[in-house]
Amino acid sequence: MDPNWREFDPPSPPPISPSLSPLSLSPESPPRIHRVRAEAPLIFTRPALPLLPDTSPLFVDYIITKTEEEIAEISLSEVKKLILDPKNVERKYKELLMYVSGAGFSPAHLPQIHDVEYLPEVTQISLKWILRRGDEAEVVDRELLHNFGPWLDPQALLPHHRTQVQVRLHPLTFTARNNTNAILLANILPMLKQMKVWASWEEVKGGSGLREAEVILKPQRDIWIYPETEEAVLPWRMEESAELRRLKRQPHLPCNMSVIMWNVRGISRPSFKPNAKLLIHNHSPDLLILVETQVSRQNTGCMIQGLGFDSSHLVEPTGRVGGILLLWKAERIKLHILGENSQGVYALVEGIQTGIQGHPVHIREA
Repeated sequence: MDPNWREFDPPSPPPISPSLSPLSLSPESPPRIHRVRAEAPLIFTRPALPLLPDTSPLFVDYIITKTEEEIAEISLSEVKKLILDPKNVERKYKELLMYVSGAGFSPAHLPQIHDVEYLPEVTQISLKWILRRGDEAEVVDRELLHNFGPWLDPQALLPHHRTQVQVRLHPLTFTARNNTNAILLANILPMLKQMKVWASWEEVKGGSGLREAEVILKPQRDIWIYPETEEAVLPWRMEESAELRRLKRQPHLPCNMSVIMWNVRGISRPSFKPNAKLLIHNHSPDLLILVETQVSRQNTGCMIQGLGFDSSHLVEPTGRVGGILLLWKAERIKLHILGENSQGVYALVEGIQTGIQGHPVHIREA
C-alpha cells in the first residue's frame, strides 16, 4: 500500500451484532486490521452511513434539573432548538438528562443538524423546516424526526475493518469530520522516552457548522522536553544539568505502546459504552483519545466509569459541540498537560519505571 496516500475512506461499518447487547464484549468475528505506514495525514471524511439511531423522540423524554429535588421535562420545541444550534446552549441545558422507560435516567444524547450536510439539499430543507416550526403538530413531528433518525443520528458502531499505523520517526496526523465513525489505531515502535500529543477541533470554513478534529502524535527523538518548564533540550548536549540527567534516566515508553483515536460523536449515546469496552478489549490501548465527546464535565465521569483507565483529562465542549477526552493508564505511561484552550489540548507522554511486578518505581532525584 502506498504510504503517501492522504485521504482514507474506510468501508461502511457493519453492526457488531443485531442486538448490540451492552453485556457482550466480543464481536461475531475478530476485527480485520490493516497495518500501514503513513507519513502523510490520514483524513476521514466519509459520513456515518444510515443505521438505527441510538435515541428517538418517540421513546425519550428530555429532563432538566431545576433544584436538587425538582426536575422538569422540556418541550419538543426546546429539543428542536438544541438540535438546530448545539453550540449556543443555555446553561440550564448543559446538564440535560434523558429518561427512557426501563433504562431510567442518563446524560442526554441529542443529534445535531450539522451532521446531515452531506444529504441532498431538499432533504436538509425539509428537516430544518420540521425543526423550526412550533409544537402545533408535535405528534406528527416526533414521528417525522423518528423516521429521519437513521440519517440524522445513526449509531456510532465500530467498523469491522480497522486501520493500524506504525509510528516510527515521523509525526502521525489524524483528521476526522464530526459526522464520521473514524477510528485509527497507532503503535509506537521506536525506543522513545517522550512523545508529544496535540488534540483539537475547529469549525470547517464556509459556515456550514461542520467541524474537524485533529490529533497529532509526534515522537521526540532528537529533542527532549522538560515537562515542568516546556524547555527543549538536545539529548547529546555536553554540559549536563540535573534536569538533563533525570531525563536520561527516564524510562522509555512501553514497548509497542498502543494509542487509539476515535471520533466518538457523543459519549452519552447508549451505544458508546459497549462499543468502548469492545474496542478496549480488542486492542488494549495505553492511551485513548476521544474527540466530539459533546458532554459536560459533570456528566463525563459516569460515562467513562468501568472502562479500565485510572487517569483522564477533559476539554469540555462548547455548549454541546466538540469536546476532547484523554484516557490513560497511569501504571503504563505518565502524561503531562502542557497547555490547553477551549478547543484543544497539548500534552507530553513519558514512560514509567516499573519493578518486577509491574508497579511504578519512584526514582530519587540527584
